Amino acid sequence: MAQGSKIEVKSDSETEEQEAMAFMRERYLYLLSNLCVAGMGECNVTMYENTNVKCHIKAVDSNFGNVIVENLVTPLPVPINKAILRTNDIISMEFTCDYAKIMNKF
Repeated sequence: MAQGSKIEVKSDSETEEQEAMAFMRERYLYLLSNLCVAGMGECNVTMYENTNVKCHIKAVDSNFGNVIVENLVTPLPVPINKAILRTNDIISMEFTCDYAKIMNKF
């Protein structure tokens, strides 16, 4: 071993925390997968400027900066077939889905 090299050993609590974070990330990705791919992603979105829209979630980029949606219904009379919503513009997202159906897959 080269002089000045250090070996870090993680404590049990650090390992447990890392495992818990991995588990939570797996569940989060599974939820996103079901919302986007399985078509369970119907939602109401509250955005800044007091705007409420309805849409179907189709995809989310890897850093959760943008959400790709279909059938976007806005206060305007014409629905938008496809759109990208910036998460910085979103206050909340309320999903309408069968929670039991999603959880049965765990």
